[in-house]
Amino acid sequence: MTWEPAVYEKFRAERARPFHDLLALVEPGPDMDIVDLGCGTGELTAHMHAHLRARSTLGLDASAVMLARTCPEGQAPSALTPELQGAPGLRFALQDIATFEPGPRFDLVLSNAALHWLPDHPALLTRITAMLRPRGQLAVQIPVNEHHPGHVLAAELAGEPPYCDELEGFIQRFVGLQPAEYAVLLDRLGYVDPLVRVQIYPHRMGEGAGVADFLQGSLLTGYKRLLSPARYREFFAEYRRRVAEALGAGPYLYAFERLLLRGRLP
Repeated sequence: MTWEPAVYEKFRAERARPFHDLLALVEPGPDMDIVDLGCGTGELTAHMHAHLRARSTLGLDASAVMLARTCPEGQAPSALTPELQGAPGLRFALQDIATFEPGPRFDLVLSNAALHWLPDHPALLTRITAMLRPRGQLAVQIPVNEHHPGHVLAAELAGEPPYCDELEGFIQRFVGLQPAEYAVLLDRLGYVDPLVRVQIYPHRMGEGAGVADFLQGSLLTGYKRLLSPARYREFFAEYRRRVAEALGAGPYLYAFERLLLRGRLP
């Protein structure tokens, strides 16, 4: 994906709230070893590391641009970047979480708004569960907003010429499970008292087109990667116009749905 930290963090507060709610579901323990799958710019990872007083926290992300925020000026992310702000035990790695195979296991695997980019969640959560020690915890937040007009309109536009030609049929879709299916899966994987919760995060926008600005930092990154710069500018302008037409020119409450999962192994 073509991530831009400045665009993504335009709605920093709105994107941080689900992380803090997810972190509140974690049971603190002594000397925890943690991995954050899809850590982005690392700011929230650093907060978690300090909040839980972890022994070690490893933040993983596949975007060198996002991870550059965790590096000393002038250095690029490498296999293991230098520690952020001098926090003992806090590290970051440039790593695709789809292929991450850890050595030692962890006390907590946390992932905030990252796993929806990956397919086959039964296989994915099975692999992630194998990363945990006995009594290890899983905490995951997944956006589930595919039915919202902001997503629907982007898919429709991507399927129209001239964009569909340059995209070669690509349409960004997030395919996950239903909440009850996640509950059954966590139980099958052996988690004790799994929690699955759908939560609505209301974002007040000055106008309906604000939803397009919000999604430019996430959903639209795939289109930006595949379209030429000039064509993407056309795409976004038309997309924003359609979103404004659908959602109205006045203030708009963007009711963003997210799924929070938590479980502990015996």
